[in-house]
Amino acid sequence: MAQRKAAAVSMTEDLFDRAKERAESLGLTTFSAYVVQLIRADVAARGAFVLNEFETPSEAELNASEKVVYPAKKQAKKKS
Repeated sequence: MAQRKAAAVSMTEDLFDRAKERAESLGLTTFSAYVVQLIRADVAARGAFVLNEFETPSEAELNASEKVVYPAKKQAKKKS
């Protein structure tokens, strides 16, 4: 198995609780597994990173069309 590196992430308690619930609903055994899967999906996509930013689910419903788009950075050419 590949060696793991610990990393810390800080967030509000409410967001952490909702993320843990989401991880459990997906059948993931830990919060860490959920975060790793999100990062793997983003790295694999290699495209623009799109986030919908909301304070609460009710606000999300009101502002569903608002998006924040982070364009993908150009990859540096590798030297041969």
